[in-house]
Amino acid sequence: ELAPLYELGTTLAVSGRYQGALDLNVEQLREMLWLVIDAAVDKGSFFSHLFALHRLPPPARILRCSSVPMYIELARRLDVVSMWTDAGLAVLGKRVADGTMKRLNLREGTPGGRLCLAYPKADLMTTTARDFVVWLRTSVRDTGSSDHFTLGAG
Repeated sequence: ELAPLYELGTTLAVSGRYQGALDLNVEQLREMLWLVIDAAVDKGSFFSHLFALHRLPPPARILRCSSVPMYIELARRLDVVSMWTDAGLAVLGKRVADGTMKRLNLREGTPGGRLCLAYPKADLMTTTARDFVVWLRTSVRDTGSSDHFTLGAG
């Protein structure tokens, strides 16, 4: 089962060495090299959703990195487009402030994402696991945001 926890905004960025335009459309983004943390074929990912929303195939040039700390560092060092959720804005903000990264502006706007909790059927879960799911959903709902779910400044 999937239990939506909260909505996430998204921001696109490039290395501070990037010399191209910062205001781009989806077609222009398709031509660029992308760094993704999800599997590129994951239909539920922001990356897939962005291009499907505009009825475009995904970019041909994609680097996948499944480690968050390494993703953060590669996004700063390589000439790639990277996607940042609200949870990573503190890290991105520091990189933009020190000039090692730049934000991209997508003319069509960037679609948001949704953080979901995936778990087996509730009746197959232990009591402790069910209690944890209830606690997590209540905790996130009561805070009204994802503020306490942020990436560490790396």
